[in-house]
Amino acid sequence: MHSGTVVVLDNGGGFNKVGVAGNLDPDIVIPNCLVRPVSSKKFIAPEPLPSPKASALAASSTDLTSAVVRLRRRPIDRGHLINSDLQREIWSHIFSTHLRHGALHPPPSS
Repeated sequence: MHSGTVVVLDNGGGFNKVGVAGNLDPDIVIPNCLVRPVSSKKFIAPEPLPSPKASALAASSTDLTSAVVRLRRRPIDRGHLINSDLQREIWSHIFSTHLRHGALHPPPSS
């Protein structure tokens, strides 16, 4: 990613969509929550969805309600930010883990 690249983060109540300005579709779609698997005592950030297309959201959202996830913590409830520390933790995960590894693709040159 070049130093002049503009990163866009669409912070939704259910999903965060991250991409580069100029691209039509986001490069990363990740649930806006922390989850605690049944086998763990700590909350973790879920992995990005396999397809960054918005159509994949509904199909993949069942992964968060499966039997392997005991609890979910969401920073946004009914469109209102209710836990700014949790939201900051999720953003930190996105920027430090996913953006650091070059997951974003620059828009095509015109």
